[in-house]
Amino acid sequence: QALFARLKYFLFYFMVVELNKIFNGNEDYNIRKFLNINQDSDYVVISSDNLEKIINLKRSFKQKEYSQAIKKIENLRNQFYAHLDETRKYDETSDLNIHEIELVLKKLIECISVLNYIFEGHDFELGVNEELLQHKLYSYIYKNMIRK
Repeated sequence: QALFARLKYFLFYFMVVELNKIFNGNEDYNIRKFLNINQDSDYVVISSDNLEKIINLKRSFKQKEYSQAIKKIENLRNQFYAHLDETRKYDETSDLNIHEIELVLKKLIECISVLNYIFEGHDFELGVNEELLQHKLYSYIYKNMIRK
């Protein structure tokens, strides 16, 4: 039980920290900064149809269910995971559950898929190593955790 509790903690920690980087991070490349791209960009030419798709993606992340989950991710990262000192505080109102993470991940995959189609000309697919699928645990995780 201790092993699985530790694995669960580290997986949850990793998802919170990394999702926060993707949505709220100070890195040059995060999804919010990228979605602010416009038609007059110096870097890329975007058709008005594709620009409309990007605008719709921006709007979808502002929907209450996504914006609340993303805010919870940010709060949890800032209040709990970012500090290892004994005085760190955990706010139960920022409880984040796995379903909210799954919701955000699905929206992120949808977003990447649309952007990949716009900029690369083909759909985005999650890579799966077929050799690893031979292992029963990996197969179970793949079938139950990564749903299409």
